[in-house]
Amino acid sequence: MKSLILFTVLLLATVQFTIAQNAIAKLKYEEAEEAFASNDFELTISKLIETEILLKATNPKILYLQITAQIKIIEKNPYDDYDLIENTRKLSTKYLTDYEKIPDNIDKFRDIYKISEELKQYPNTIQKFNLQKQQNKADEEIRKSNEILIKQKAEESFKNFSFYKDFKIGLTLDETYKLYPEFKKSYKSKGSGNELTICTKNKPTQYQPRCLSIKNNIVYGYDITFYMNKVDDAQYSIGTKTLTEILNRLNNEFLFSPKETTTESTSKVSGMDLYTKTKDYTWSKNTKTIILSFSQSTYMGEYLTNGDFHSEDESLIK
Repeated sequence: MKSLILFTVLLLATVQFTIAQNAIAKLKYEEAEEAFASNDFELTISKLIETEILLKATNPKILYLQITAQIKIIEKNPYDDYDLIENTRKLSTKYLTDYEKIPDNIDKFRDIYKISEELKQYPNTIQKFNLQKQQNKADEEIRKSNEILIKQKAEESFKNFSFYKDFKIGLTLDETYKLYPEFKKSYKSKGSGNELTICTKNKPTQYQPRCLSIKNNIVYGYDITFYMNKVDDAQYSIGTKTLTEILNRLNNEFLFSPKETTTESTSKVSGMDLYTKTKDYTWSKNTKTIILSFSQSTYMGEYLTNGDFHSEDESLIK
């Protein structure tokens, strides 16, 4: 009789202990789900392992979450850990073998199947894995080297860029007059200190400098008109097409995008309203600034577009 009572007590204690273990295991699994939702996949796997230890077994839910967490780690850095790839292969095979006939599990089964197929792209031996890892490292070094060269080329391109290729800045005013005599007859506007702006009295033609920025007797900037006032359609599509082509070319050449600003104004011309919306696209780096201005105007029922370009390099006057 005493033996029966002792057995019953031990059995009850074991049942209670098992229930407690299962409750803790459930909480551990919930923590694993929370970690997965937060993209902390290493913690997810750690919590799942703790869950399995408490249960002394795995199950479809645990295995599914572990495989999906491990593939996330692999995708982030495929050639970091060969053992992780092999382990994920084995777990995927186990899932597809053991849980093929579970009711209402087709979606998760399909997910694991896709993961097992994805894993086939990686080498199936440690030797092949290490060779590929070395090749990837060499390819990455070449890619970074090429990227540095491309950035250096873009830096030089921006530094030396001149919309009007044959026009030189950095000259003295007298040197500029000799090369560009049209500026001898010009409108002059003095700024603060030694700053001066001169604009040719000649009617500017497209892609020809029309104004010069001068400081300490050095020409350090200029303005041109790249798109003359032209009659456009109501959507300004003709001028916008020209602007877009120039923007794309400069963005690709400089490898960085300009800051965009928009201003609007209304003025009177011959007693009629001239409404103008101007967009400025400004590239600025180190001492150099390039501004592309594009205006859309409405005047007496006509739609007009105009484009101006301004460039200056303050390093020339330092």
